[in-house]
Amino acid sequence: MTCTAHQLAQLLNAEIIGPHDVTVTDAQPLDFAEGNHVSFVSEQKNFKALRKSSVGVVLLGNDLKDEIPPQELEERTFLLVENPLDSFIQSIQYFRPQRELPEVGISPKAIVSESATIGDETHIYPNAIIEDEAVIGENCRVMSGAVIGSGCRLGDNVTIYPNVVLYPDVIIGNNVIIHANAVIGADGFGYRLQEGRHIRIPQLGIVRIENDVEIGAGTTIDRAMAGETVIGEGTKIDNLVMIGHNCRIGKHNVFASQVGFAGSTTTGDYVVCAGQVGIADHVHLGTGSVYGAKTGVHTDMEGGKTYLGAPAEPIEVAIKAAKILGKLPDMRQQLRDLSKRMKQLQTQLDQTSSSESEAA
Repeated sequence: MTCTAHQLAQLLNAEIIGPHDVTVTDAQPLDFAEGNHVSFVSEQKNFKALRKSSVGVVLLGNDLKDEIPPQELEERTFLLVENPLDSFIQSIQYFRPQRELPEVGISPKAIVSESATIGDETHIYPNAIIEDEAVIGENCRVMSGAVIGSGCRLGDNVTIYPNVVLYPDVIIGNNVIIHANAVIGADGFGYRLQEGRHIRIPQLGIVRIENDVEIGAGTTIDRAMAGETVIGEGTKIDNLVMIGHNCRIGKHNVFASQVGFAGSTTTGDYVVCAGQVGIADHVHLGTGSVYGAKTGVHTDMEGGKTYLGAPAEPIEVAIKAAKILGKLPDMRQQLRDLSKRMKQLQTQLDQTSSSESEAA
């Protein structure tokens, strides 16, 4: 896909400053952009990175029009827009249109139970398996190798990528995306110790995924022992995340890769967990709380704060502790020196006392 800067400005409803006939072939971040690419600058501090870039066309916020360095006006074309990032995303979609999935209907190579219900405009790809009494809504995609267990219910506009497994009775809302190799509804990790042996506790609950949730590749969400494991509306889950049985995740949470939730954890809305955060069982993460990478959570956490460390501490406390930790080698040496000096002083005091006793 190729266009001129003028054509791109029309597409984005942008004001253009500089040459209109520059050819644009792709959208790239500043660090990788070349002369025939478009990129974006969203803040004044990004002009420093712009000076090092070879980019030919720059998306710029209207509020930064008067901040453009004079030398940049001579070298590039600027497109003034309301939101540079949004316009950049729109540009990417223009130059790299997403491949449309073929419309196959219900493939004769799929295995679909006669008791399953399939909605209009839904496509079941070769080697997918739809088990008894499953219900799939309208305009869904169930790709090759996916398994939809018996009694599962999927809403409308659901996309199930290859090799996803939905165990029986999982409930999926509308506009949900589940990426390859995710497993939803496996048995929770529940055992009791009896007479020296770990006895399995039956896991007879379900998983319910609410509307507008996206679940990354290889993520696992266990069914409840009883009741429901719930993923709240609008939550976005990265690859390789583990959510244990009976967890109840609030709305619009965001979890990065390798986050792990032990069983019966609950969260408020808009909780953010960076990579490799670990949460103990039966704790609550308050609404709007944020957890830095590798944070370890062992108790209920207040909402609206940012936490770091293991055990988790408010970020200002954790950073202070980290700075102190870096000084420990010097502090250790100082302590040794002080201890040595104190011994020397004690020896001198003992000798002085002994001399005074002899003189008396």
